[in-house]
Amino acid sequence: MRAHAGFWGRLSAPGCNGRVVIQSNLTHLGFFFFGKDTGSVCHFLLQIILQMRKQRHFVPNITFGHPVVESLRKQLGQDPFFDMHMMVSRPEQWVKPMAVAGANQYTFHLEATENPGALIKDIRENGMKVGLAIKPGTTVEYLAPWANQIDMALVMTVEPGFGGQKFMEDMMPKVHWLRTQFPSLDIEVDGGVGPDTIHKCAEAGANMIVSGSAIMRSEDPRSVINLLRNVCSEAAQKRSLDR
Repeated sequence: MRAHAGFWGRLSAPGCNGRVVIQSNLTHLGFFFFGKDTGSVCHFLLQIILQMRKQRHFVPNITFGHPVVESLRKQLGQDPFFDMHMMVSRPEQWVKPMAVAGANQYTFHLEATENPGALIKDIRENGMKVGLAIKPGTTVEYLAPWANQIDMALVMTVEPGFGGQKFMEDMMPKVHWLRTQFPSLDIEVDGGVGPDTIHKCAEAGANMIVSGSAIMRSEDPRSVINLLRNVCSEAAQKRSLDR
């Protein structure tokens, strides 16, 4: 187990049009944010997104799950939005624990379940929104049958499991295809996204951005968040005018 690498969460800030969200992995912050500092970071990032991973199953390393979610919910109250990115081999078993702990959205990997429809139904019945993720090797058409039943599609732009990987630009056609086929769907990209790659993501149609190292290792995280948000907002406004 690699608990020292363990807390992989994400803080996010909604964009000016209400449909653009910028998120950042807490992996790069360290454990001192488990105390009062979590609230201070939340003050300017506004939402919290958490991820859970399970060792030697869907991805090789491990993080904390619903007990951490429950603790953060108690500490931060009902305002933060908790989206669980479940990089686990059996996502069905964690739906109820995450709902009870206070999660708002449950994002699972399409590759990790044999019955996506039943899992989507279970998530809804437990009062959470639904996110559906695909790895780089999965064709986007595989996600299409479920697109009208979910709230968010997540296109991984690195192989899931580790931060600091290089952005995979060849994933952008997937984002573009989803945006063309499902104009109102929230589309998220996760992996290697920062100031150097945000324009490609925004132009392809992504309106939810996960950026870890680029934000948390910056000397001015606020400015990076604002840059990412503004680029996505401008792209979304351009798409709206072009319709």
